[in-house]
Amino acid sequence: MDDPAFADMTAEQLLDLVPEDSGCVYLAVMDVQTATTGSRVQDRTLLMVSADPAEEDRGRTFRARVSDFASIDANLSVGNATFGEYVEVGFAANAYPPPHGDGSQRHSLRHRLHGKPTLTEMLPGTSLKLGSMSSGCGKYLLVNQDDGDVVIYHTPDGTPVWRTGTQLDDELRGLANRLVLRSSGDLVVFAPTGVQLWSSGTQGQDVRRAVLGNDGRLRLIGADGAAIWSSEPVNYPPID
Repeated sequence: MDDPAFADMTAEQLLDLVPEDSGCVYLAVMDVQTATTGSRVQDRTLLMVSADPAEEDRGRTFRARVSDFASIDANLSVGNATFGEYVEVGFAANAYPPPHGDGSQRHSLRHRLHGKPTLTEMLPGTSLKLGSMSSGCGKYLLVNQDDGDVVIYHTPDGTPVWRTGTQLDDELRGLANRLVLRSSGDLVVFAPTGVQLWSSGTQGQDVRRAVLGNDGRLRLIGADGAAIWSSEPVNYPPID
């Protein structure tokens, strides 16, 4: 990161510095982009480089948030996921190289959700666990993931555009959080233990449904059809 001798080095050049008998299976690199990809330390990204000489993934790369590193390390160490699988899903919104919109990321998202429910809306009392909700045009997909995070993806390139940030501790991953539209009007993420992790803060308001718009924004709709609450705007243009 701050040694001029490493300036502008490629992933392949970094791998040349790793002895083949080192037992190293990946590198987690702090580089210039690490210092510029997030205002909070946990949102900054590391360059992950596959370094296992016995794997065909050697040399492949992706970027991951600092806050996700412990989970990635655990999954790679015990074989819950391969390096290539992280590359294929464009992990943490920072696939490296960037996705080119060729549909491969969308296919990967759909593959992960195969056999799981996909809603078009959530009504009061609806609960979503290990499933998704699609926008009307199909260009955006809200996913309640097995790591506990609820994420909206731009499906053509697999890029996450919004998230609740409710990742579970390692010992709870795989059990899944529940996303619930309560009759009180609040949209809530509950941990497997029943603890509330996130809320829209709309309790007591007349919320009739939750929908994912064609502009990628999650909205809570009232009786008059207007939005009572919505997620932040995304950087992609709306789909007609």
